[in-house]
Amino acid sequence: MKFSEWVVIAQNNGQSVLSKIILRVLLRKLPFLATGPLNYLTIKAVSWLAKETAEEAEMRAFFGAMDLSASAEGRELKAIMIRNTTIQKIGSEDDKKQIEAELEESLNKFVNLYR
Repeated sequence: MKFSEWVVIAQNNGQSVLSKIILRVLLRKLPFLATGPLNYLTIKAVSWLAKETAEEAEMRAFFGAMDLSASAEGRELKAIMIRNTTIQKIGSEDDKKQIEAELEESLNKFVNLYR
């Protein structure tokens, strides 16, 4: 895998996790946004916001500069990101939910190394 391909995978996975976190917090505070047509609009708006935030924060540069192979947590995160990319394309809904949970947990472990 080329380094540039890895950076795109990392950025897309970062956007996905960011989107899910924003959505979870937003719906916890404003649960009516999960009803009817507002649900669709809320999901679209949050996805757009996560994409724009990731680009504005230069998430690509972050993952490009980060050497994930330096720690066991980083290697695990990288492997899960690659698996997530595949499962999002061809996996069942249960598989997608499971890998998304694994991705968020692995990202939290990795981030906690630097706190």
